[in-house]
Amino acid sequence: MRLHEPFDQEWSANAELRHPAASLLKVPVVAAALIAGAEGRLSLDERIDPKMLETTVYPTIQAAFDGSTLSLREIAALSIVTSDNAAASAILDAVGDAAIKDFLERAGCRDTDPVPGFSDADFENLRGAYTTAVDQYRILTQVWSSRRLGDLRRWLTNNSRNTRLSARIEPPRTFAHKTGTLCDVAHDVGMLSTPQCRASVIVLTSKETDPTAVAYKMAGLGSQMADELDCLTAG
Repeated sequence: MRLHEPFDQEWSANAELRHPAASLLKVPVVAAALIAGAEGRLSLDERIDPKMLETTVYPTIQAAFDGSTLSLREIAALSIVTSDNAAASAILDAVGDAAIKDFLERAGCRDTDPVPGFSDADFENLRGAYTTAVDQYRILTQVWSSRRLGDLRRWLTNNSRNTRLSARIEPPRTFAHKTGTLCDVAHDVGMLSTPQCRASVIVLTSKETDPTAVAYKMAGLGSQMADELDCLTAG
């Protein structure tokens, strides 16, 4: 965790340890797409029939929009807000690997592997795509410092996966975050804000036999951190 306001302070443990990145990789994919859209290299207004997205055995947005079309910007939003794999695959295909690599390099990431994809066929490769807490902090810093990524910050704030660190966070506190999940992986990464301060929080776990128990412990940790931040900045 790194406290940004009203003073700078950092706490970390095993921050360089490499973990499977899982759906945390959707953040740089969407960030790269928004930057490409702002620079005129990608039309985020292009409309797509959700039924044209790839099929998946996992829950997807496709059935929710029968007869409708969605813009690439809306599909990007859903890939973050609901962590939809088919939506994320569509954005990955639209923006391309080079733009994502450029975003990661600009963020200063040194230990985050290229994005293999989010389709069912990519899952084994996704397990072999690694990241670190240090790189996740760098990604968060880039997202929160770029005027072009305001939409991404808003989508992370409205992430419907309100579990793990955010489960007990209630207004006026917020936790803009993205989870990452595989069968033995349970991550949560984001920006915790209280009325007095803001802190980036990164919790990565792997080789866990009971992700549900991990999520319960994270919920308690998130609430405890918010209380501690209020105490640090009181008065």
